[in-house]
Amino acid sequence: MESVIHPSASMARGHAQEQVTRGIGLAALAMLIVALALVFLVAPTGDARSGGEAQRIKLAAELSRNSIGNTLYILDEPTTGLHLYDVEKLIKVLYQLVERGNTVVIIEHNLEVLKHCQYIIDLGPDGGEKGGELVYQGEIDGIVKEKRSWTGKYLKGLI
Repeated sequence: MESVIHPSASMARGHAQEQVTRGIGLAALAMLIVALALVFLVAPTGDARSGGEAQRIKLAAELSRNSIGNTLYILDEPTTGLHLYDVEKLIKVLYQLVERGNTVVIIEHNLEVLKHCQYIIDLGPDGGEKGGELVYQGEIDGIVKEKRSWTGKYLKGLI
């Protein structure tokens, strides 16, 4: 399979250079570099990015802007296709968004991400027709006590 640098990757780099020349701070530049490291810069010919890749590109562009906070970010399984090392970088970027005064809502199954959440809404107890019920809603520590929660059972040893 032939690989080329995806046009959106060069646009992200160009946008980053433009933002630097406009005088964004070093902290914002560092956040942008970390976020861009999450983006797959080499993609197959054509637009074959996953939903997670597209979200990460948008997230990188958003982090390059001067943030005033008070923004709601909704991410749908942003860890899809990421190596564990990159998941850790993503978590750091999400913390930085929250520290800027933003709210981050994540639809996710990755336990490494879930253990960092302040608040969890767990639907289940299973999938399909045996799911869709509100199993747990609240702070992370309480989910491990919910007997019907598969998420709580797996998070128990991690938090």
